[in-house]
Amino acid sequence: MRRKRTCSANPSSITNVHAVVLGLDGVGKSALTVRFLTRRFIGEYDGSLEMTYRHHMTLDGQYLALEIMDTAGENTAQKLEKCASFGDVFFILFSITDRFSFLEAKRLGKYIRKVKDNDYTMILVGTKTDLSRYRRVSRNEGFELAKEIGSVFCEISISEGFVETNSLLNDSLRLQLSNKTDQENGDKEKSGPLSRMKEGFKGIYTRRKSCSL
Repeated sequence: MRRKRTCSANPSSITNVHAVVLGLDGVGKSALTVRFLTRRFIGEYDGSLEMTYRHHMTLDGQYLALEIMDTAGENTAQKLEKCASFGDVFFILFSITDRFSFLEAKRLGKYIRKVKDNDYTMILVGTKTDLSRYRRVSRNEGFELAKEIGSVFCEISISEGFVETNSLLNDSLRLQLSNKTDQENGDKEKSGPLSRMKEGFKGIYTRRKSCSL
């Protein structure tokens, strides 16, 4: 699927943002990506199909050319190197019902933090909160991992929460744009990615208890 909206803005006024959705297969990467771009939830996908979606949008009066890489398959060293080189915004997903996916998210988050400079945004996302009765990863564990890898933490139900998912994307993009501006202006007071992420996600935290700083 390649979804594109036409944009009448001058190309020079369009900001390019590259996002990567990472995690084990089955945690909801494709479902989240489709939710980001449409109002639909689709529960079944080809687990071997990796795609990059292009989408033009307006956010707070600013024109964005968004590319989202929906990853699939084993997270090899070569693949992660490609993702790190491509991405500005990283959504690291795990299922709250699957501890192994949580451990993989930890590995992925540590890798991104190690290889990237400060000009990126990383969001740790616990999925499948609609299956909380099968929970195997506590919210506190998610919060602690987010601190460890220098991200913020959010739990969502992709199947039940379009508004929640849409807010996650928009607020993540706002945060990345703010981070980029800070870098371009040489803002030394906000040099750490975690401090910038905490500030940028205050809006999410006050609106939804499922997100933590």
